[in-house]
Amino acid sequence: MGSIFSKYKDVLIDISDTEHKKDLTYPLQKVGDLVNGYTRGDFIIVGGKKTSGKSSFVLNNYVNYPLLKRATSKADNKKIDIKVIYINTKKTVKSTLEKLIVNYAANKHGLCKLGVPTLYNLSGSHEKISRGLAKNVISSVMSAYDQFSEKGILTLSAGRKSIYEITQLIKASLAEYGEYNEELEEFVYKPEFSDLIPIVAIDDVSGITIESSVSEESGLRASAAAQIAIELKSIAKTYGVLVVLTVPSGPVYTSTNYYSSSIEEVTPYHIYADRILLLKNTAESEKFKVVLGVDMSKFVSKINGACYFRSLYVGSNYMGASGVYIPLLMYPENGAFLELPKNSVDDDDDELLDFYDLVQSRTTLKDAFFKNSK
Repeated sequence: MGSIFSKYKDVLIDISDTEHKKDLTYPLQKVGDLVNGYTRGDFIIVGGKKTSGKSSFVLNNYVNYPLLKRATSKADNKKIDIKVIYINTKKTVKSTLEKLIVNYAANKHGLCKLGVPTLYNLSGSHEKISRGLAKNVISSVMSAYDQFSEKGILTLSAGRKSIYEITQLIKASLAEYGEYNEELEEFVYKPEFSDLIPIVAIDDVSGITIESSVSEESGLRASAAAQIAIELKSIAKTYGVLVVLTVPSGPVYTSTNYYSSSIEEVTPYHIYADRILLLKNTAESEKFKVVLGVDMSKFVSKINGACYFRSLYVGSNYMGASGVYIPLLMYPENGAFLELPKNSVDDDDDELLDFYDLVQSRTTLKDAFFKNSK
């Protein structure tokens, strides 16, 4: 019987080989470099307050982007095997699909200012489009999702779920890719799915129940929250899936700077997570006009008054640097994200001027859609 070192030598070599031949790159390069892209077995917490964009961050980077890469991989002669399980515990299927549609269209067709109100031509929309164009957008994206579903690439579920229901859904969704090995106490993938990247995106933890541990007044008790975290981390490790969970940030009173972040905002989940990403909407405070060297006022739209700037804090990272802030641009209309080119502002920097223009511009939706859908 070999030692623990000989037992895991081949395992680690296989992981090394797999990591080096990944074709699924992360959409935000700086973030991807820090979190090692899409890694099997990781349990990631994405925290933030209500307007931080944490739900959009997960939808954009862990649902729609992998699906888009999968759709284009055939044209690029690169086969990308993914399985995306998206569970929205706080929304209905209809509202979940609406957010998915506008984010997918923003990323694929360049409809950067497209929001749900625009699809329905509601009074709150900042762009007006014809019913014909709206129907084309909805039809195009829903057809893509239908194909993802038929091929088993995407599983979508909405509404409150118990932790038991979530684990059973994950197990059922992975059944065709391999089987659980009792001796190894882990899920073993079939050889043809050795490169599969399974992603489980859950938004958010407050819609997860565990037995009778939910209090209507105080939300999840610490013990129940810990049980949920332990169960999801166990699923990630045992089944070799990337699990991403959104968690509302709680107050941390030790900080004197609004823009400083602490992993304690997502207590007790920070104890169990492999990586913790915290998002902040800088418009929540009037105290700071300059954040991370970025002039926040230039990221407030003169058209609709929305703030397009977000700061991302990598608070915990078991395989890389932590305590790192990354400035991002987020389209609040649909949750699409872009990385800002650097952490300091030079008013003469053409790259940053381009980002300022993006915030203040009105996208010509018709031109963008038909140009990018050919």
